[in-house]
Amino acid sequence: MFKIRDTGTIGLGVFTTKKLNRGVLVGEVCLKGVKPYINAGRLIHDDWCETHPLGRYINHSSNSNCDIVQLNDVIDLVTNQFVKIEEELTMNYFDIARMINIPEELWEEYFYTEGIFK
Repeated sequence: MFKIRDTGTIGLGVFTTKKLNRGVLVGEVCLKGVKPYINAGRLIHDDWCETHPLGRYINHSSNSNCDIVQLNDVIDLVTNQFVKIEEELTMNYFDIARMINIPEELWEEYFYTEGIFK
């Protein structure tokens, strides 16, 4: 359903391999209580950890085409609109920051990405 490839501007991203309707579960973005096999560059906060590869490569957009939904100790990525084949999947980093209780004063440290905090 997705592949990791170069975005051409900000490194790697997650792209669809087929058309996706609104409301499609793409996969797990974060898990609670699962220790990562690597820490470098990965979001870890209050025992939440990005999944690999999906969570690691989802890029930010203030007009994202996916939402995050929490069910117990899993945060899933779900499309919020029709997504074309080969389109990059994105989420709003600030939604996940609120969901996993990252204090606002740490957002820049956790989510620094070209364009978000400039």
